[in-house]
Amino acid sequence: MHTQAPWRSKLLPLVITLAVVSVVSVALAERLAPSGSVTPKRGPLAGQPCRYGDGLHEYFYLADYTAAELESFIQGKKSSTDFMVLGVLKAIKERSHRFDGQFSKEGYEHYKELVLACLEDGKVAPTKDFCRQRAPYRIGIDIFTGKVVSEYTGMNLNGFWILEPGWAH
Repeated sequence: MHTQAPWRSKLLPLVITLAVVSVVSVALAERLAPSGSVTPKRGPLAGQPCRYGDGLHEYFYLADYTAAELESFIQGKKSSTDFMVLGVLKAIKERSHRFDGQFSKEGYEHYKELVLACLEDGKVAPTKDFCRQRAPYRIGIDIFTGKVVSEYTGMNLNGFWILEPGWAH
């Protein structure tokens, strides 16, 4: 009679657990981070293709909500059972850094334009890997101030521009 090695009986549950965690992690990101490429026509990076995207999707947990809805949650005028909304509200209240800034629906839908505006017209650092800009509308929650803002920060991480609502600290 053939017996199975003892480690094999433990391997299958581990593989299944890892697969479930991967699926749940992607599902928690309400929306996947926008990705693509833009070529600024002006500014320090003019004429250079710039890729954007964030493989962690960490700034988009609340991207199904408008800026007005996010503000209503923060002000307590509207309640939610969405555990991501509750988590962000708790982080704001506790001044915790468990969450990063969160894009609203408006910020998510105009992400490519926000990247381009930051690179063309924003305040770009001399190192050309950091920029700040203000959108003409509110784009998400600055996790540090707990407010819905129009300001955002762009960072070039590993060759990809990533935006975050608010002025990164």
